[in-house]
Amino acid sequence: MADNIVIIPFEYQYNFSISTVWALLSDFGGWHKWYPALISMVIEGGDKNQVGGVRKFSSKFSNFVYEEELLEKDTYTYTFFRV
Repeated sequence: MADNIVIIPFEYQYNFSISTVWALLSDFGGWHKWYPALISMVIEGGDKNQVGGVRKFSSKFSNFVYEEELLEKDTYTYTFFRV
């Protein structure tokens, strides 16, 4: 499975404090509140911020549905699958 892992660096500069940005990003199930490109999103596997939860979402920037698993709390590592 390790051969299927792709790491895509992402950087975006916000004019907000680190605590404000972290409050938004760390809400695994709350991205719809601030990410306008989100078309749809569902969380499977329990509470929206529970380790092991899977977020399935689509964006107006692609025709794909992505799946991301929350592997650790406070440190976000995602496993992406193209469905």
